[in-house]
Amino acid sequence: RVSPRATMLFLLIVVFCIQADNTKANECSSPFNPIGNQCLYFGNLILENHENAQAVCQSLGGHLARITEPQQLKDIVDYIVENGYGDVHYWVDGTDIVQEAQWKFSNGEAVPMGTPFWDVDNYDGTWRVQPDNKHGYQNCLQLYKPYHYYFDDFYCNVSRAILCEEKVEIEMNMRTNLEDISCPALFVPVSGMCLAFLTFADQTWDEARQTCASLGGQLAKITQPQHIRDIYLYINQQGLNDDSFWIGGSDKENEGVWKFNDGSTIPSGTPFWGMGILPAQEPDGDILENCLTLFAPGQYYFRDANCDNIFNPLCSINPI
Repeated sequence: RVSPRATMLFLLIVVFCIQADNTKANECSSPFNPIGNQCLYFGNLILENHENAQAVCQSLGGHLARITEPQQLKDIVDYIVENGYGDVHYWVDGTDIVQEAQWKFSNGEAVPMGTPFWDVDNYDGTWRVQPDNKHGYQNCLQLYKPYHYYFDDFYCNVSRAILCEEKVEIEMNMRTNLEDISCPALFVPVSGMCLAFLTFADQTWDEARQTCASLGGQLAKITQPQHIRDIYLYINQQGLNDDSFWIGGSDKENEGVWKFNDGSTIPSGTPFWGMGILPAQEPDGDILENCLTLFAPGQYYFRDANCDNIFNPLCSINPI
């Protein structure tokens, strides 16, 4: 049941939407906007608990937003940043109320776990993987502002802004079989790339770069949110999750300007770079940490590290 306050706010929003000069794509109904492959509404002024937030979204003809793909998270966070919406937290669909640690959307499907959806809380210098139910009874899913809008478990009775999704996707996500490629020896197909996880080589960043070159390749260049997801899943499936990997990026030439080894710009923010010592987001090492790594305790998000650290090379090469 929607609270009287939410009903009043909803009526005000409807009036505003009718009056506004607002052109939307045909796929989305007012007040939803096309963002990526979803129709979304950011209810920044509607502060409700999780249950009431779901009811408000349903009254608009939708439900709390379901984030199932890494690119959706990126599109949402980019929209929040570009439109100046970054002053509130948002409820999204997902709870583990029925069974602790079994996170489900309201349609019964599983909430994706791990990278790049849930980050690692390093607030006190430890690496605490989310969700952690830190204080107990944290059973509802939010996009948490201090966590740079990564997923976070929180108390369901707390008031948050709402992020609603209309029940129709603009475009279905149809991934082709990215693993249907042929790779040279030592390299395996992951996310449409040929990658070599050289866990036998403990090296500095410069040494790792030379090792990849000796194989005819280069330190891996990771440009898409799905790359992060697929690499994380492969590492865990293969039992490599104690190994950290160098990849092909640094800000050696110009402090704070992160480039891949081919000179192209490294993506910034969520869902590529993990959280640092809060409230900072990586990269946060200044002149002491100039090379790019997928760090095991940091759940394989981008992290800046001292280039003389000893990690394993993650090399890439063109398919055969």
